[in-house]
Amino acid sequence: MPSKNIAIQRKIQNSDIAEFEKLFNTFYAPLCRYALQFLKDMDLAEEVVQEFFYNYWKNREEIAIKISLKSYFYRSIRNNSLRYLEHVAITRRYAQSVVETQEEFGSEYA
Repeated sequence: MPSKNIAIQRKIQNSDIAEFEKLFNTFYAPLCRYALQFLKDMDLAEEVVQEFFYNYWKNREEIAIKISLKSYFYRSIRNNSLRYLEHVAITRRYAQSVVETQEEFGSEYA
């Protein structure tokens, strides 16, 4: 990781809220646009990015970043977006199986 990123990460690990706000202000909009490519919904994209920054701040002391901050942020948003989509797919499959069970056995067993 470049030395500038190391310095920024150390400041954040030491609870430098001003440094965190700079990162947030720099990356929030681009990360939302990136998440939008996966999620196709700006509200969901913003939610994923906000949750990422919340967790990044909450876990700042434990996070060990081995790549550039920008790469880490984009990879995290990609993974979080895909995880969200997987969750939605699982929820829909479960809901469909409940409907099929109701149709097969009647609503008294659902």
